[in-house]
Amino acid sequence: MNIMRTKLLCMLLTLCVLLTSCDSASSDSGATTTNPNPDPNGEKTIVIAVPSADGYLKQVAAQFEDLHPNIHFEIQEFIPLPKPESSDVVISMSGLGMEKYVQSVTTQVIAGKGADLIFMNNLPQDKFVEKNLLVNLYDLMEKDKSIDKSKYYNNILQASQQGDGLYAIPLSFSVGMVAGNTNLMEQANIKLDQDKPWTWGQFKDIGKQIKEQGDSLGFTNFPPELLLNDYLEESYPQLVQGGKANFDSDMFRSMMQEIKSMYDDGILSSEFTQDYDKGVFSLQDISSAQQVLMTPMKSKYYNKPTVNDTLQGLPFKVYNSLGINSSSKVQLEAWEFIKYLLSDEVQTMPDFAGLPVNKQAADKLFDDALHQLANGMLDSSSELLPDTETAKQRIEDVKKFMEQAGARNYVDNKVYMIVREEFATFMNGQKSAKDVSKLIQNRVTTYLNE
Repeated sequence: MNIMRTKLLCMLLTLCVLLTSCDSASSDSGATTTNPNPDPNGEKTIVIAVPSADGYLKQVAAQFEDLHPNIHFEIQEFIPLPKPESSDVVISMSGLGMEKYVQSVTTQVIAGKGADLIFMNNLPQDKFVEKNLLVNLYDLMEKDKSIDKSKYYNNILQASQQGDGLYAIPLSFSVGMVAGNTNLMEQANIKLDQDKPWTWGQFKDIGKQIKEQGDSLGFTNFPPELLLNDYLEESYPQLVQGGKANFDSDMFRSMMQEIKSMYDDGILSSEFTQDYDKGVFSLQDISSAQQVLMTPMKSKYYNKPTVNDTLQGLPFKVYNSLGINSSSKVQLEAWEFIKYLLSDEVQTMPDFAGLPVNKQAADKLFDDALHQLANGMLDSSSELLPDTETAKQRIEDVKKFMEQAGARNYVDNKVYMIVREEFATFMNGQKSAKDVSKLIQNRVTTYLNE
């Protein structure tokens, strides 16, 4: 039960990431907002747009207001989080709710209005940059002598660029990797090098080897849409280039066929099981120090399989990213708040979500996790927890992965929903790869031209 509880916790955490961890001082559910600053020399209001809100941003904003009495925050929430006892949670967390956020914020910003600070998760950042709707944050960094860029994981910042500019700064991130069950790997005579990349094509060969050994699986609870998302995130720069779709291509059709073959051949299964020990591997998006320590004792971290072997850097996902509206009249004040969000103090707060982009903050959180382990303070069963030396080694492995991360996993949410819907008809045999790729090409092209 403890292992299952941990898995479910990770799944819920991933969902929260997609909807952004923020907070709200007000709920306007999408009303058009311009910045209400009557006196440029007096009090100033910073409007922040978020999908859904919890207590974290409210606390940080209040702290910043205490430090800067002339600053006031208005936090605009588009998908109010339901109360725990409410039955509206599914509606609030649905794709329809996120689509409302995307459409509302995009419409406002294109009209030269909208919030000053925008949580960019799930927004079409390419479109925003193309239309010059966001400030290049590197310009603000260059003018700000108080900021020390060496304090941050610059590999994460660089991989979040568009062209030579940084238009949405990541506050936190997760690192994609694979946890291998060392006992099952030994039984199946599987040898992997922690420092070497490997591809899904290589996994397919290993999966056949696993299948021949008995009833183990390469991965458990791994439906096709999850693997599709993995392929899309890595290949998105090739599938959508310069606002042009490239789904009607041999590359994309090969991707679909490779995914389908792994399920047709029984290497992967879409069926749900509570027997997690059947899986030789499990995908891990490491987003906290505690998560590293609560991975089962018999596990070891490896690189995540990639679509091809040309990927530059290990894959990572941005948890929360912020952009400044180029129409904002309080850009400097918004930048000061971003710097505060990147500070040691804020990035080590108890409710902080994701791995800090601040290196010192990350080190402190890992040290705190080791202290909690040594003093029996982690909420987990003893069979999940490693000994101190194993814990230290795991943390060193994850820190190495954090330094090597350089391939940002990203796909436009609307594009993913289109591909997922059409891909299902290929998986169930209703349509051919050629027909599906053409349908996706037409629908994505229409969306990109909107």
